[in-house]
Amino acid sequence: MDNVSSRVASLSPDERSSLVMRLKRKAREAERVVDHTIRRREKGSEAPLSLAQQRLWFLHQLDPGSDAYYLPFYYRITGRLDVAALRRGLNEVIRRHEILRTVFRERDGKVVQSILPSFDLALPVVDLSEVSNTEHEVKRLVDAEAARPFNPGQRPPL
Repeated sequence: MDNVSSRVASLSPDERSSLVMRLKRKAREAERVVDHTIRRREKGSEAPLSLAQQRLWFLHQLDPGSDAYYLPFYYRITGRLDVAALRRGLNEVIRRHEILRTVFRERDGKVVQSILPSFDLALPVVDLSEVSNTEHEVKRLVDAEAARPFNPGQRPPL
């Protein structure tokens, strides 16, 4: 490093300016060569897993029954609910975002991401207006849904 520093220090101001210009030009050319565009994946094609997805897949293979990454949740909705509008909205989100329809499959000894076709979410409605302990009942319903077996090669149990 000292040799390079001393060589640069020994350059005349014009030579130093010329060197800086050449280095900037090379940097611009290098940037043009690299294409940073994220290309759209062809419909129906499979994609490899990211490193994080590979880690989750591996952990799932070690303990398939684990629900460590399953995060059930619910919302308390007060007031009048337009169930049809909610269903349409959720279905539109599912249609637009492939990640919500992505499953992992094994192909030729490798795990790949596969996108399921869009589907209509069956939105079950449970009226709890007559239940005295709604918090307990909601927890029971969520836990019962979480206990249902799920095959990752099929549609989510919705």
